[in-house]
Amino acid sequence: MIDKKQPDTMKPFKTLLLAFFVLFGLQSQAQKKYDYGTDSVNCVQNLSLYNEFVKQKAYTDAYTSYKVLVDICPASRKGIYLNGVKMYRDLIAKEEDAAKKQVLIDELMTLFDIRIANFGQEGYVLGRKGVEMFKFNDDPCAAKDILQRSIEVSGDKAEAAIISTYYQTLYKCYRTGNVDLETMFTEYLTLSDIININIERFDTSAEDEDEEDSSGGRKEKYVKAKNNLDEFFIQFADCKDIEEIFSTRIKAAPEDMELKKKALRIMNRKDCTESEMFLPLAKAVHASEPSAESAYAIAQKEARNKNYSQAAKYYDQASDLCGECAEKVNYLIKTGYFSLATGNMSQVRSAANEILQREPSNGNGYILKADAIFQAASSCDDGKLGKQSMYWLAYDLYSRAKSVDGSSKVVEIANKKLASCRAQFPTKEDAFFHGLKEGQTYTTCSGEATTVKLR
Repeated sequence: MIDKKQPDTMKPFKTLLLAFFVLFGLQSQAQKKYDYGTDSVNCVQNLSLYNEFVKQKAYTDAYTSYKVLVDICPASRKGIYLNGVKMYRDLIAKEEDAAKKQVLIDELMTLFDIRIANFGQEGYVLGRKGVEMFKFNDDPCAAKDILQRSIEVSGDKAEAAIISTYYQTLYKCYRTGNVDLETMFTEYLTLSDIININIERFDTSAEDEDEEDSSGGRKEKYVKAKNNLDEFFIQFADCKDIEEIFSTRIKAAPEDMELKKKALRIMNRKDCTESEMFLPLAKAVHASEPSAESAYAIAQKEARNKNYSQAAKYYDQASDLCGECAEKVNYLIKTGYFSLATGNMSQVRSAANEILQREPSNGNGYILKADAIFQAASSCDDGKLGKQSMYWLAYDLYSRAKSVDGSSKVVEIANKKLASCRAQFPTKEDAFFHGLKEGQTYTTCSGEATTVKLR
């Protein structure tokens, strides 16, 4: 029978054994995470020196330690490559000797290759290599291939800056005759798709910051990249060239609906509504597979033909069909303005409310709401100042449009509308006759509150 009060003589040994296994486990994890190479002492010493020099921005000293690290223990830390880019940028900027500067540039390019070999992330790192190459190399086509490979590997996770820089290199290569026009068109569509996927992704999910970019605003970066692509596209795209390229291809493959969709998207971007093939192409695509793109194309053509009710109808279809697409608000704005032209005020208000729900700082939403109120002012005529009160209310909304949206177009429209409202304000005598004074709160016939405003 065991005496429970008797001390356990094995306890110290068990404790020592447990400590050994814990220590062995930690060492194993460290070995898996960090590879100090065969000369670990030298590696750790230079790693410590390198980090300290980088902190002090003593990049010339850091460079010496970096060369040792990539020679004897390139897999020791990913940080030597992250900080290494900053180091090389500084050294390159300060180097005055052209030959030595080129050596540093070549070493910077190699830095990215060594990082990929030891830490992976090929698409991600190649993107950064391509951006640096574009910055330091006189030949943009050299960077083009690296950026293209980065995007191929990354797929729809390709970064906004990489997409934007890649298309910039394409444009420069096109200008020198190294890229053909059709490639410019097809790559524009491919890259636009990736951008739109990410705009939608960051519309509906939390920001997903990567390890080297914590500046926030991922959606805004993709929106900026989209604008950059459009700027380059506008510079070279010509409706005549677009029509020649795609009409030939469509004649050769009349049943290829995917080809027709691509052609329509390109013609939409460039607003080639005057082309003879535009409307038949749009209707063929829409009949086969109704989409936001095809509905928008038909709407654009109907608008050009001044068939405003049909234009409003197809803009509305485009908005419905696109779901949560990146062009949603643009479709809603078009729907609102063309519905206004046809007098469909309920559709104007509906479009305006959805615009503001999605983008509270979009002045077009407030302008549309104000326009609907302005045009409906006569319905509030009570023989007193009811009609004028609607102009007051519209004035409030036009002013709101300017305050939330500083874009030149919105400000220009709002200023004109504000002047129209002021012309309808009652005089001081009119207000006095009805027992009102300027600045007094007034409830309109629609139940909305505003303030008395005088001419």
